[in-house]
Amino acid sequence: MNARIAKKIVQRFKSDPVTTLGYNEDQILRAHRIVKEPVPQAGLVAWREAQKARRVPPKVSARVGIMEVTIHAGDDGKLGTADDIVEVGVLKQKAVPEKPDYRAMNVTQLKAAAKAAGQSGYSSLKKADLIALLEGL
Repeated sequence: MNARIAKKIVQRFKSDPVTTLGYNEDQILRAHRIVKEPVPQAGLVAWREAQKARRVPPKVSARVGIMEVTIHAGDDGKLGTADDIVEVGVLKQKAVPEKPDYRAMNVTQLKAAAKAAGQSGYSSLKKADLIALLEGL
């Protein structure tokens, strides 16, 4: 690390330690040594807390049939240990729309259904033909 970069890191760390989260602690300490300035302890504590808050414990998710299983790392931050948290949930099933009973409809209703479905040439069809047309969709 050269002196110019070290000065920038030290200035950013002085103004707001959180802005230097992209650097690790060794880089921040080395920059302060190069510039020959003491590391503000309050800033270092704030930086460490921000680093901790930034870490997200790992998790794994999988879908098995209609279930979704998620395993979160426990307090130690490692997956596969005794303190892992397991969540099991049921996936929402998509409702399959039921086909209307076309045989119970009259011709006017069948023509309206054909029109709503975007069909053409249905106006001269008889009831049986309209039903065949709509059931073929």
